Amino acid sequence: VRSSDLALGLARIASYQGGAGQFDQARNTLRKAKEAAAAIKFPFAKAYAFSRIALAFNDVSISINGDKDLRDEAINTAHLIKDDRLKAHIFWTIADERRRGGDIDGATSAQNQATKATDEIMSPFSRVWMLCDIAEERSRRQETDAAWSIFNLALDEAKTISNPWGRARALSKVA
Repeated sequence: VRSSDLALGLARIASYQGGAGQFDQARNTLRKAKEAAAAIKFPFAKAYAFSRIALAFNDVSISINGDKDLRDEAINTAHLIKDDRLKAHIFWTIADERRRGGDIDGATSAQNQATKATDEIMSPFSRVWMLCDIAEERSRRQETDAAWSIFNLALDEAKTISNPWGRARALSKVA
């Protein structure tokens, strides 16, 4: 079994364990998933595995009514993601899930990390694209105010693109 397949499978299993109330097993499974992810050689595969593990930590944390240690582990694992856009997207997802789960402090903390990670994305076009994807996700969930908030960030970012072709493509995504 490849390390990437093992890490992804274990992350999924841990989420199910957390949902079933098997919290000690979920923690142990997530520890094994992180070990498997650390052994992955291909950079994006490793980043993707860490992204799924961070989300699994977050899921289990929410299942235990906001377990702070697991919440912190979700954030720490997200910091292991070397792909800037994927890292930012995961922080936004963690923040949204924490907010939906009623953990306002955790959502605020993750939101701050999401904003910082978004600012670290070198390409404004990539920032616009990611922010639009998040706005669409929030819209699908009928989270109108949250969707408009992130949409406005994407629109403001698109306006900063000086290359006409890039700005046109970014604005078409915003539209």
